Amino acid sequence: MDKSKIIQTRIGKAWLDANNILWIQILPQANITLTDAEESIQASQLLLQGIEYFGILLDIRKIKFINYQARQYYSLLSTSRSSRSLAIAILVGSPVSQIIGSFFIGLNRPQKPIKLFTHGFEAIKWLKNQLSKGGK
Repeated sequence: MDKSKIIQTRIGKAWLDANNILWIQILPQANITLTDAEESIQASQLLLQGIEYFGILLDIRKIKFINYQARQYYSLLSTSRSSRSLAIAILVGSPVSQIIGSFFIGLNRPQKPIKLFTHGFEAIKWLKNQLSKGGK
């Protein structure tokens, strides 16, 4: 990971690794609002300039809360056919993060493969496989 390409926001940090996996790590006890969601997407877009396709590893293991408007915003993006993301792996751990992750998958019916994980190495392996298959 290139430390110069980590973008810090109020709720977490994001970086792109050598495998075209966009890592988004939510800070412990983060309360995510619509403004936070918009800021995190802007940060991600900066990292993804010039990248044709990528996977997303979203680490929400220590999240505290995400409000309705932020969930709706992320939902619209995850179901968009125009997104260049091929797959999304969500790292969960706490009961709160598991509920948020399950709710996100069940409610949104994403157009891309999406899966919950409790271990990062399994999530990375799955994302690499999805990227090698072109997300199919």
